[in-house]
Amino acid sequence: MDVNYKTFTASDGAELQYCDLGKGKPMVFVHPFGGSIEKSLPLILEETAKKFRVICFDQRGFGKSPAYGTMSVNQSARDLKELLNFLGLHKLYAVGYSMGSAVLYSYVEQFGCDSFEKIILGDMTPKLVNEDGWNKGLYQGWYTRERYEIDKATMKKDFRTWGLYFYEQALNLHNHEQVRDFKVTPELMPMISKLMGITEEMTETIFNIGEEAKNIQIAYWNSMCDNDFREVLKKVTCPAAILYSEPGSLYDARTASYVASQMPQATVYPMMGCTHVTGQINLGKRVVEILAQE
Repeated sequence: MDVNYKTFTASDGAELQYCDLGKGKPMVFVHPFGGSIEKSLPLILEETAKKFRVICFDQRGFGKSPAYGTMSVNQSARDLKELLNFLGLHKLYAVGYSMGSAVLYSYVEQFGCDSFEKIILGDMTPKLVNEDGWNKGLYQGWYTRERYEIDKATMKKDFRTWGLYFYEQALNLHNHEQVRDFKVTPELMPMISKLMGITEEMTETIFNIGEEAKNIQIAYWNSMCDNDFREVLKKVTCPAAILYSEPGSLYDARTASYVASQMPQATVYPMMGCTHVTGQINLGKRVVEILAQE
């Protein structure tokens, strides 16, 4: 599918790229960490555009949107609000996957959910860091405050090491009983390359990125880890669908069940046999199926 990129200028002057595909009931898709319009096309945009008018924007620093001003899930939520106002869209479907769900959490926190007829949240926790009795965050409960502080330093000094561990966790099936030792061994690179179906040389390009790209990803990572959206869940008063990978990799059924239990109108939908990454493969079809039940 060819995409006609359009430019929207945010109130602070940031020129953000977005696409407007298909016809019908409007839907906005908020892409995940490291994602973009281009990467989302085969995962969800092409399929949903057959049934709906689908809006997607490249968050600051990703895809064709330049790194400008503040880069965080909270800023992305403000950009989404301004984009919807610019397009005059109201009472639409909102879909987020991974970090995209965190953007939608932040949107509800800042603006409420009156703009949305239904929200679909894919494989994301309201709080990544596990502490003070909370164990439904990242790595199925194993990502502590101490580990987060270590990762902040590691991402700046050795982004490749952080990336190798994160990708292994996101690509492989795991369960919450497996101890996470956060060790990066030589076996991870060929394992990740095999799972992704690409050469090790191509995999290296994912991790060996320039300073600007590294700082962009660090900014978004910190914004996800520094937020706690648990109190926001009860404010999601519109109908919600909670998608999660089963048996999972980064999160699991425990997180999904908690999220749904805190919302007035939520239904849980497992993505069977999936990890955090592979759960995106048929995301478009899954979303269409869920909305067909309306």
